[in-house]
Amino acid sequence: MSNMSYCRFENTFPDLLDCYENWSGADSESEIQYRKEMLELCLNIVSERAHEWVLLTDLEYARLVG
Repeated sequence: MSNMSYCRFENTFPDLLDCYENWSGADSESEIQYRKEMLELCLNIVSERAHEWVLLTDLEYARLVG
């Protein structure tokens, strides 16, 4: 079921947190592949958006995005 636009992030956060808390529990090939894709997506989000919210210092941001 898709998320409604007004609560997309609120609904997705618990699922993302569950994935984070069970990161090492990916056993199947498809779970391992999606874990990798999720990590890449999270890195993209941080590299493209973290500076907007001042979540990182300029130096931390530069180290992260290279």
